[in-house]
Amino acid sequence: MADCAEAPATSAAPTIGPVRRLGLVSLQVGLLCLVFAGWVAIGRQFRLPLPAGLLAMLTVLGLLVARLLPLASVQRGAGFLLRYLGLLFVPVCIGAVRQLPLLRSQGWAFAGLVIAGALVGQAAAGLLAQALCRKPAVGPAPEGF
Repeated sequence: MADCAEAPATSAAPTIGPVRRLGLVSLQVGLLCLVFAGWVAIGRQFRLPLPAGLLAMLTVLGLLVARLLPLASVQRGAGFLLRYLGLLFVPVCIGAVRQLPLLRSQGWAFAGLVIAGALVGQAAAGLLAQALCRKPAVGPAPEGF
């Protein structure tokens, strides 16, 4: 089976040092935060029913699709945020602390469900990735073609 993530022999992207990479990621995360903060302010001013995160994501997507914002200007910062996305779910932890008595009595069941859900999600993602990476079998053309 062909490897879906085959890298070219030579990379066209220049390598950058760790300090410059940190600065670049910081600027890109700052840009994404600025878009989010802008939608937070607009949402408060006009009492929008949609979350600022969704509006910011759609704004960045629209700018990327329209090619007004180059992908390279947000790619590393977005990758950094996605890498640590699990740590950003603070409301889940706050909810767990508020429901501490329920967690004490049913905590193992919740933990089992979370682990099972993660395993099922990982398995589904892996199977989908393998299915998408398979090369179609090349065979003779059907009759009539």
